[in-house]
Amino acid sequence: MRAVFKKMSVIMLITALLAVCFCSCGETFTKKEDVKLKTVMETKDYIKKNLPGANYVKTEEESDDKVVYTFMDKECGFKFQVTSEKYRKEMEGVDLGYAEKTTDNWAKAYNEYIQSKLSEKEDELKESMGFEYEHYDGLDGDVFMAVFTDKPASDIEASVRELADIIKEADKHKKLTDKEIWCWKGEKDDNYDNLTGCYLLAENKIVDKKTRDELVKDKDSSSK
Repeated sequence: MRAVFKKMSVIMLITALLAVCFCSCGETFTKKEDVKLKTVMETKDYIKKNLPGANYVKTEEESDDKVVYTFMDKECGFKFQVTSEKYRKEMEGVDLGYAEKTTDNWAKAYNEYIQSKLSEKEDELKESMGFEYEHYDGLDGDVFMAVFTDKPASDIEASVRELADIIKEADKHKKLTDKEIWCWKGEKDDNYDNLTGCYLLAENKIVDKKTRDELVKDKDSSSK
């Protein structure tokens, strides 16, 4: 009897999980061909809800299972894609059927747009100040870029400020307001002990590791 009850409990749990999945993840179909991809108008609604304003440019790619639309950001003029595609939903090895998924590469395109605005000045400072640089991927982390030099951070603060000014001017959507530019001693290194300073875009200045850590700690505490 206990074994039967246990089996029924497992079945009920699986049924409940499936119900949650079907309700929370959008409409699901047993046949892939029943899934409808987003139209241009529906994609415009997606952008209106999730991204800054943009104009439709063209349909980049289209098939039975996937359509890719190209849009142009109204504020900055860079292009990005929104993709609507069919995919198979699974959970814990259970096939849940097919559904539509919408994704975009706006953040990546915006990041590349900012980097393009920096590139000429970066190369110029690389020659004059003798430092290397690297961009960090994505907009989620605290650090937008890093410079590598044998000079103390204080000696290159003016040059780093030039980069920061370009970033802030190009950042029309204010995604990088609280980002940092890290200054490393010597060549590229992931050792935090070799960090000589952090340029805070919000403060317009370079601070040492201790000050930076205290600011981050205070910021984390205030957000809780």
